[in-house]
Amino acid sequence: MPNSQAASAAATSGKESPVILLGIPQPVQRFFAPVLRGLPRPTRHALPVMVLALLLAPHRRCLKTLAGVVLGCREHASTISRRLRNAAWHTRDWFVCLYDQCLDDIHDYERRRAQQQHRAKRPWMAVIDTTYHSTHAEQMENLIPMSRRRRPGGREARQHAFVMGLLITECGMRIPLPRKSYYTEAYCQHHGRRHRTQVQLAAEMLRDIRLPDDVELTVVFDSAFDADVVHRICRQRGYRAVFPLDPNRTLSAGPEVEADGLRGQKVVHWTRSWSREEFTQLELQYANEDHVFLRRRTATT
Repeated sequence: MPNSQAASAAATSGKESPVILLGIPQPVQRFFAPVLRGLPRPTRHALPVMVLALLLAPHRRCLKTLAGVVLGCREHASTISRRLRNAAWHTRDWFVCLYDQCLDDIHDYERRRAQQQHRAKRPWMAVIDTTYHSTHAEQMENLIPMSRRRRPGGREARQHAFVMGLLITECGMRIPLPRKSYYTEAYCQHHGRRHRTQVQLAAEMLRDIRLPDDVELTVVFDSAFDADVVHRICRQRGYRAVFPLDPNRTLSAGPEVEADGLRGQKVVHWTRSWSREEFTQLELQYANEDHVFLRRRTATT
């Protein structure tokens, strides 16, 4: 595995252009500095290179591709697997450490900016969703079989599921939240793990978000996470929840139900009582808003 001063070539297949890493750039070294201080020397040298390989790989991130990016030789794909299976590679702990560092830096920058504009609260947004990674392997553990309705004659796909989150700050900066891996009930029974549903994982992710005191958070998720455990966390932490709602659902009674007087009626009846003064018109000026320069762009050749 090359160290921080060595050059690594990214050998790619097909018509893709090769990516050459002549050492590790200084900004990347400074970014990884809080994590690398307490690591053994082999891990300290290999971690930044592997992260760059994941970011710069031009096509699917498999072991074969990463071996070409990091090592330059396809036959060394097993080295990547051994690295990831090594007990010393605490990838989630490293990510949480880097996430906290990045969050503190962005908070300091945006807080100074907000003080200049004399604003009491800064609006941030968190987006929660599930990401699936498909495979045709039948012997791998923790796989979720998917329905064949879309492709009746096709091969049954099996997938790994991950609950992912993205924190978007006032200036448009995007911070990936520490991901939550979903483990099936059969896998948990076999390995003695506590089974948690994807909704419970999303609730834990929202509960663990560390926010500055002067930030108000809006959480956006789809109807799959419309559950009591998620709404309970949002109420406890003071989040504003935005999610699709079926207008034909029936309102229930309870101490925290805003439409207690309409219990037993459909949601659409509640909306008819809203006045125009309760809404605020928001206009998006494309290519002219504050975070226009922070948008993610696709590199073209």
